[in-house]
Amino acid sequence: MDQRLLDDTKRMTLAWHGRTGPVLAPMAFWWDGRHLWCSTSGSSAKVERMEDRPDVAVLVGADDDGATGMVLHGRARVFRPTDMVAMATHGATLAAAQAALAVKQAPSIAGYVVDAARIPSRWMPARRVMLRITVDDPEPIVAPTMGPGIAPGLPTAVPPEVRRLLSGQRRVVLGVRDGQQLRLLPAIWGPGYTLDLPEGESVSTGLPAVVVTDHDPGFRPTEVAGVAVRGRISGRTLSAESVRWWHGFDSGRAEVPTAAFDPIVLPD
Repeated sequence: MDQRLLDDTKRMTLAWHGRTGPVLAPMAFWWDGRHLWCSTSGSSAKVERMEDRPDVAVLVGADDDGATGMVLHGRARVFRPTDMVAMATHGATLAAAQAALAVKQAPSIAGYVVDAARIPSRWMPARRVMLRITVDDPEPIVAPTMGPGIAPGLPTAVPPEVRRLLSGQRRVVLGVRDGQQLRLLPAIWGPGYTLDLPEGESVSTGLPAVVVTDHDPGFRPTEVAGVAVRGRISGRTLSAESVRWWHGFDSGRAEVPTAAFDPIVLPD
């Protein structure tokens, strides 16, 4: 277990089981030496899914050419402020974890203060839950090297401002569900949603998959943006079926039209 990587890294990619395949989300986290801690809205779909099926996967690091990261598998435990038993038995631990997470993510907390008037009530502290992820032994993973190329054109259903913020980004995280196992891989994507994977890694054709990339300036939550393109793997290509996007606290989802080729769509 690379304790330094977990201590120094501020964000991870969290994967859990959706109804039809894996679901991925970049998340801020804090590592206490045994568990990963993060916070989210109590009304988010991920909370309900992880309460039903707590096995998750996490990718930390591997965000630059040849950088070594870790993939960890584990189990998520949701702590709701309305769970009086949990608050009574774990209250001190939860308070300490919340404080440590706030310290580690201090710029983002300051951004929440600046953007307070624009934050929906479901994202306010009283409506949030804590997630504790108990992890197993990690698997090292080395990020692929980015060669020449361009990023794929995102579907026009994605708002222009989101496409503009993500323009040119080719470093992504690929999540697949292989049987009952969640797999996470750092990848490089290009036109047609082609994927360059780490050396020695491969993914079976036909598996449900999702690719996530995001823009996070690390301060203003209203400036965070990202997309998750969902579909199935065909060779080393993602056959896209739908796309989910988010920008600040707005989000949306749309189907991706089937096409014989992937046109390059510039931001408006």
